[in-house]
Order: sequence, then structure tokens, then C-alpha cells
Amino acid sequence: MAKIQYRDFEQQAENGTITDFKPYIGISGKFREYIASKGQHINELMAYNEPAVITVLIKKGYVRDRYDEFKTHTDKRIREALAEQGLWPDEFIKDPNRDVRAAVVSAHPKYMKQVQNSNSEWYAVNHIVESDPSVSLEDLDFFLSLPKHNRDYKGLDSLEAIAKDERPDAELTTIRLAYRQKARALAQEMSVLEKTMTPVELYKSGNPAWVRGLSIAQIRNMNRLYRYADRYDVLDGFERHFNQLLATSHDFQAGYDVFCSFVA
Repeated sequence: MAKIQYRDFEQQAENGTITDFKPYIGISGKFREYIASKGQHINELMAYNEPAVITVLIKKGYVRDRYDEFKTHTDKRIREALAEQGLWPDEFIKDPNRDVRAAVVSAHPKYMKQVQNSNSEWYAVNHIVESDPSVSLEDLDFFLSLPKHNRDYKGLDSLEAIAKDERPDAELTTIRLAYRQKARALAQEMSVLEKTMTPVELYKSGNPAWVRGLSIAQIRNMNRLYRYADRYDVLDGFERHFNQLLATSHDFQAGYDVFCSFVA
């Protein structure tokens, strides 16, 4: 067999030029990881006992009969892959490795209050509370109580203090503003009429409840786009396209593409 570079092998495997992977198993770990991702020649791959390959197999749902054996593996990548699958959370939340513990929290958000002070766990909790439109005030407050691992969150210590901050919106960072808006919206008792109004109707009337059904991440993205619209003097376009912007608010780039469509 002629020598082949990994990039060429991958390309040919993807386009169907190479269909028999067995001759490539012995070349290198990179080749074996790719073959593992396709679920082929698993017994031959396992003979190498490579953590990276085992990790791929777990992520792809193979070798389930050996999970019990792997849960105490010395390589954290293997334990992390198992934790990502939602397995043994009571054990893995106490794992000595922060990435394994973070994987537990991502798979089982109810474990977030057992996190330790690490960058990985902070970001796992951050993602959970900021991507959930139905997040509770309690969970938001818990996240804000954690030691900060991102300087953008400096000074964000409690929802109560944030909600009471009376500074104009323009003086706040988009993240602080998003937390204030969410806190005030959740604390507000909605009238029967308000419950029948759409987010755009609530927004245009200046009602803070327009963010009630949005995640912190969505609110922050809308705030960023509002500031772009203000900067380029296209706030009328922002209001006209509000529903489109709201529909794409989970993804800032998608929202920015909508914004560009009415700025051009």
C-alpha cells in the first residue's frame, strides 16, 4: 500500500474512494481515531488501548459493554466522555478532574450546585443558566454567587442589586443589562392584557415583560443589536424587523445578518 497522508485518507474516506479501512489501522493514532468514529474494526482498534480512540468510541456510542471498566480509567478524557453521556453523575461530580465534573453539570444541570471553583465548571453553569429561557431566579442568583472566571461578570454579584441598579441602559454592559431586564421581567406580575401581548407589542410599549420568554443569551444578543442600530441610526429598522431579530436571537451572527439586511 502506498504511503498516504492523513488529510488525503480522510478526504478519500469521506468521498467513498476508500471503503476498506483495515489496511490503515496501523499507520497512526489519527487514522485509528477516524476509523473509530465510523465504528469499524473496533476489536482491532481496542487492541491499541489508546485513550483518544476509546474516547471517540464512547462519544459515538460504541463499546458499551466496557463502560464499567472505563469509568475508573486514569485518562480523564475517557471519564469525561462517559460523564458527557450522563453516566454515573453521583460519582463523576466528585471526580478530581474539573472537566469531568463540568461534563456532569452539562449533562445533568441539577448538579450545578455541587460545582467546585474551576474555570470549566463555571462555564458549564454559565451556559446552562444563560441558554435556558425558563431559568429560575434562584439558579441565576446561584450562578452570580460563584467566583468569577470571566472579567465581564465582575460586579455582577446578586440579582437584587442588579435589579435595583437605576443607571440608564446605555451605561450598562450588555450582559449586566440582560440580567437586569430578566430579573425585572420575572419579578413583574403580568396583567391579563399583558399576557395576551406579543413580545414586540410589549417591547414597543416599554414593558420589561418582553424578555420574559427569552434566555439571558438571547436578551444580550438583542441588546447588542439594538446598540448597533442606535450607532448607525437605524432604530426604526430595528423595530420593523424586531420579530426577525427575535427569531434569530439565539445566534448572534444570524441576528447580525438580519441587521445588515436593513442597514445596507
